[in-house]
Amino acid sequence: EPVSVVIAPQASSVTLSAMTVDDLGYLTPFVSGQYGSLIYYSAAVAGASGFGSPSGTVVLNDNGTPISDSPVPLNTIGTAIFQPTDVPATGAHSLDASYGGDGSFLASTSPAVSFTIEKADSFLFLSPRCAPSPNPVTLEMDIGVNGYGAPPTGTVTFSLGGKTLGGPVEVHGFGMGGFAYGIATLSTSDLAEGQNMITGVYSGDANYAGWTTTQPVFSSTATCISDVEDSAGYYYAIAQDQFITIFGNNLASSSASAASARLPGSLAGTTV
Repeated sequence: EPVSVVIAPQASSVTLSAMTVDDLGYLTPFVSGQYGSLIYYSAAVAGASGFGSPSGTVVLNDNGTPISDSPVPLNTIGTAIFQPTDVPATGAHSLDASYGGDGSFLASTSPAVSFTIEKADSFLFLSPRCAPSPNPVTLEMDIGVNGYGAPPTGTVTFSLGGKTLGGPVEVHGFGMGGFAYGIATLSTSDLAEGQNMITGVYSGDANYAGWTTTQPVFSSTATCISDVEDSAGYYYAIAQDQFITIFGNNLASSSASAASARLPGSLAGTTV
């Protein structure tokens, strides 16, 4: 006499892992980091019996919202790999992976994996370092950031000797995915003849911390022979009559600067 046998789907479990790449190129568990961090997720599905290979798909939820890659199919060993296409926003994150089940394995959800994303650092660079006088000068503050996040936004406020030059200037962001940066520009006629110490204050935004820098801009009727900082922290201008002025941040360390300008070491840090 025939015997009826009913095979019921077995229970499943999901193990979710969040990983990043360390400085040596090895995968390591991700616990916290700055905005723009690359995070790789894997969800391994297994049956309660230890036998069989689950199929189907997994949805990865970040604070209850599926990330853009979801759902991802399981490979032949029952693992779903999520590429780091979504850069988590700053703040606390709680992620879980939900397996939809198949004919042999029941649906299940992983325990939550939590981490915190902090604001990323920013850094500022002012140009030009040497500008003609008495014409108006367009100051440009470049906002550099690390990581793989969106371009910086916010504002930059320029000041000279404690006096604000205009109001906050909007930052225009460019690039993405490891090449993001921002630019804020301001045209001013307030620079005096000689060295002007310009302060730029970046406001920061939801993803990037603010930063402040003070850098020199040399205004002169001279013709600039260099608009780039050398190893000693100097910038050069040369007047039309070939008189040379050396200026910058570190006049005490002037020998390297003098060599760059082809001046005798005894004249470094002076106007000749």
